[in-house]
Amino acid sequence: MDKDLNTIVRTDQQALNIPPSFPIRQARETLDYDFTKIGNREFFPPLAATLEMHSRGGLSPRNVKEFRPCQKFSADAVIQ
Repeated sequence: MDKDLNTIVRTDQQALNIPPSFPIRQARETLDYDFTKIGNREFFPPLAATLEMHSRGGLSPRNVKEFRPCQKFSADAVIQ
């Protein structure tokens, strides 16, 4: 939570109660948000997500997703 903005800027999810027979032992995902300008307006979209998993064989590769650059697409049409 960003106290100056009074808004959530990061979510953190962690898997609980994973069955012992399941191959994944731990899983955690972090999602970061920030303001970005799209067109003429400011939006607050997710900007990056990180997924980390631990399997029985050890640490799995880290999966990082970035949501950039955001663009606004539009079109005008006239029906006569």
